[in-house]
Amino acid sequence: MKQVNMVQWTVLFCLMVVAGAFCKEIGWADTLYSSDSTKLSVIISVVFLVSTVFSGYALFFGNKKSLQQTKRFNEFTGTSVLGLGMLGTLIGMSNMLGGFQNVVASDSGSVQQFISNLGTGVGVAIYTTISGLVASLLIGGQNYLVSKEARSL
Repeated sequence: MKQVNMVQWTVLFCLMVVAGAFCKEIGWADTLYSSDSTKLSVIISVVFLVSTVFSGYALFFGNKKSLQQTKRFNEFTGTSVLGLGMLGTLIGMSNMLGGFQNVVASDSGSVQQFISNLGTGVGVAIYTTISGLVASLLIGGQNYLVSKEARSL
């Protein structure tokens, strides 16, 4: 069973690398980085990478105890990245709505600044939500393999 789970994780890892390279090639990764002023997407990505390395290591070299520890770690990180994504959503919404107090209808400069803040806030909200959701789903998929391996030992 160990070899099957290792192969499945390796295939999943390779697909993630290809998807990451594709996102970088078409500019999505750069857009994500530049649009997220909070840089929570970067934190989410780092947590995801750490979880991925732990999962791979546990599947290739781990015993039952290390697999169970990795399972708990993945449960924590999966929930954490989702929470960070939601935090980014709240920060983005706050940025969007915070500009209402400074808008003077007769001043075109303040209206333009408000519209700019709306765009920035929407970018933060959308990109952190997507980052957190995708990372959480991928951590969950890896955790399924870790859990399956832990049960088989």
